[in-house]
Amino acid sequence: MSWWLGAGMGFLRGGPVGALIGGAVQHWFTKKYLKNAPPGLPGVCDTGRYVTCLVAVLTHTAAAGGRLSPPQKEVIRRFLQRNFHFGGEELGFAAEVMAKTEKINPALAQLVAEYRKSCGGQYTLLLLALAYQMVLAEGGEAGPRIEESLRRLARLLDVSYEAHDGLRKKYGLPPLVTPFSVLGVPVSADNETIRRAYRQQAGQWHPDRVAHLGTDHAGEAHKRFLEIQAAYSELKEIRNL
Repeated sequence: MSWWLGAGMGFLRGGPVGALIGGAVQHWFTKKYLKNAPPGLPGVCDTGRYVTCLVAVLTHTAAAGGRLSPPQKEVIRRFLQRNFHFGGEELGFAAEVMAKTEKINPALAQLVAEYRKSCGGQYTLLLLALAYQMVLAEGGEAGPRIEESLRRLARLLDVSYEAHDGLRKKYGLPPLVTPFSVLGVPVSADNETIRRAYRQQAGQWHPDRVAHLGTDHAGEAHKRFLEIQAAYSELKEIRNL
């Protein structure tokens, strides 16, 4: 079967993500590469699925709805060459996965779930580190959209705030902004402390409280208020508040 036939079957089973992975798995099954493949990462139970999901997740996160740059694509190529000994044909296939991910923009949550299945839940911090390497390959600082994309990936991978912040320090980046830091409470804070901090912060920064101070103050308060609301929403999901 061709990529597209495998993709068509995959789409019937699981939408865009099923199409991407179905086509990719069919590709690998029809190639001799996997029959004689050298050992890759220990614990990876399905190399074809793992590579497909890794490339798709990185593309989705670093491109953030746009297109990868040549330096970003090179990060993926180097990783596959070093860890899976990919040659020209296999690297060409990885480039095809990048292009198809950019085109169909599959759901990130499903891609991450498939990634974790393919490696038994291992290599979560590795994937996040690769995403940072791709972002930094562009030079300069990541914009708000990319920063949120990285935070979302970390949440889906269940990477702890401490581990994520440690990764940022390794790359010389500013400390991670977490919902705990926004509310001014430690990670160990209990639920009642979180609720109390939210009420205090939301009351302090509510736009109505500072409207009399002028447009500039009101605009800053509105921005801060939205950050507080977003932080509390995230903690409600994490803690089942």
